[in-house]
Amino acid sequence: MKISINAGHTKKGAGYGAEYKGFRESEITRAVAAALIPKLKKKGHTVHSSTVDSATSQSAYLRKVCQLANGSGADIFLSIHCNAS
Repeated sequence: MKISINAGHTKKGAGYGAEYKGFRESEITRAVAAALIPKLKKKGHTVHSSTVDSATSQSAYLRKVCQLANGSGADIFLSIHCNAS
């Protein structure tokens, strides 16, 4: 199976995500993706990243994520998010 994974939010700028008590959503989502991707590959899946690190606006961020995910030909799209609290 081909899976496109988006570690939610940018590292900086538009679409940055939540921050709470020193925890940054964009860093947590990338850590989750980094742990998940090798496990999926070990199971024989093809994994494509649709993570975007920076964007000029929220719309530009979402447009780029969609382009990457749709262009990957993936069977499944997974976007990783978490709450600040």
